[in-house]
Amino acid sequence: MKIDTGKDKFELGFEIPEPGKYLFKVDEGIDLFMNENSGKTSLKIPAKIEECIDGDEGSVGMKVIHFVPIESRYGEKQICHLLSIVGLASYFEDKFDNDTKFTDQKFIDVIKLKLPDKYFKGEIDVFENNKGQKNASFKKWVTAGGQKMVSKSAPTESDGGEDW
Repeated sequence: MKIDTGKDKFELGFEIPEPGKYLFKVDEGIDLFMNENSGKTSLKIPAKIEECIDGDEGSVGMKVIHFVPIESRYGEKQICHLLSIVGLASYFEDKFDNDTKFTDQKFIDVIKLKLPDKYFKGEIDVFENNKGQKNASFKKWVTAGGQKMVSKSAPTESDGGEDW
């Protein structure tokens, strides 16, 4: 086997979507992620851009990963809002009692099972980190009723357009 050596840098080609409003589908691969530097745990939620609402059509098909700081109240709020937006809030309320923590493995296992293939609308912003690299970040999430949109028209007041 020949191994190509001598390279000190390799670009993996991750694509960053353009800023805009898109329809997202939650992908498989939800998992806990521990930051080796901080020791903090986040919930990694991968999603794929399914449709362009108001942005760049070239971003359709790109994948994004959102990290939710699940050990914080802010992270818990994000999970609650996302579950509500995709129509799973009442399911989780019925399934788990008030003593269940967002970091409990049984809760994470059900998130991994129920959240993939759910749809939500989201607005992406792009920024440059302190290393000069481009990163995409969600500015907001809006309900898509948990279903794929039928048309690419702009959101209306009845489907959450007032939140855009």
